[in-house]
Amino acid sequence: MKRIAISIVLNGAHHIHDQLGTILPHFDQWIVVEGASKNVFCTSWCSQVPDEYHNNGNSIDDTMKILDEIVSHNDMRRCQVTVLKASGLWEGKLTMFNEAIKCIQEPCWLWEIDIDEYWRPEQLGHSEAILEHLKADIGTFACDYMLSENIIVRGEWGESITHGYRRLWKYEPGRKFISHEPPIIEGMKTICPTKLLPRFRHLSYFYEKDVLFKSKWYGDHENIHTGWKNIVTGVTQLPCAIEHLFMKTVTQAWKNTIITYR
Repeated sequence: MKRIAISIVLNGAHHIHDQLGTILPHFDQWIVVEGASKNVFCTSWCSQVPDEYHNNGNSIDDTMKILDEIVSHNDMRRCQVTVLKASGLWEGKLTMFNEAIKCIQEPCWLWEIDIDEYWRPEQLGHSEAILEHLKADIGTFACDYMLSENIIVRGEWGESITHGYRRLWKYEPGRKFISHEPPIIEGMKTICPTKLLPRFRHLSYFYEKDVLFKSKWYGDHENIHTGWKNIVTGVTQLPCAIEHLFMKTVTQAWKNTIITYR
C-alpha cells in the first residue's frame, strides 16, 4: 500500500530542506498545502494571521521558491510532489487538509507530517506494521518537544503523553477530515494508543522566528516569546512549570507539564 504525506506550510523554508531526506525517499506522494489560513472552524481560537507574515496568503520567505524547485525535478524521483498554493487566505486549516485529500486516488497509509515535525525513516514502517497487526486505522504519537537542543517539555502540553498527536491513518479515498484540531477523519474509529508507537521530534517552539509568530497568531500566547527566551537563555532556572513559558496561568490539563534539561 502506498505511503502519502500531507503537510501545510507558511514561511517554513528553514524546515523544508531538513524534511526532504525523510519524505522524498520514503513516501510515494507528498501533498503540500502552502499559505496562510483564516481563523475559522476548529482554529477559531487563533488570531488573524498578521499581514506581515504573508503576501495575499502566500509565504514571504523562500518557501515558494523551494517548493517550485522540488516540483520542477518531480520526474527524477520516486515521490510525486503536489503543491497547492493559496490565492488569498485559505478558509481555515480544515479546508486545507480537505483540499489535499482530493489528490488521493487509492487506499494508502496517510501521514500528517507537519513541517516542524521530524521522523526517522524506520519509524514510518514500524508504525504502519503496528497498526496493521492491531487492525487499527488511527495512530497517535507522543513526541520529544524541544525548546532547544538541550531543553525538553515533559507532560500533557507539547509532549502529549496521554492523548497523543493523530498523525497516521489507514485511509480510504473519499473520507474527509471533519476536524483539524484534533485531526479527525470521518468513519475511522480504531485508535492505536500512544504508548505502542514511536516518538517523533517536534520543533514547533525551537526556532525563535516560529515562537515569535505563534505569539502573534495563537490565542492566549501573547507572552510566550518572552517566556521562551527567558528559558532558553537561562534567565529562568530549570526545571520549571509550564506557566513560566506562557507567563500566565494555564488550563488544569496542562499543569502536570514541566520544562527541563534533556
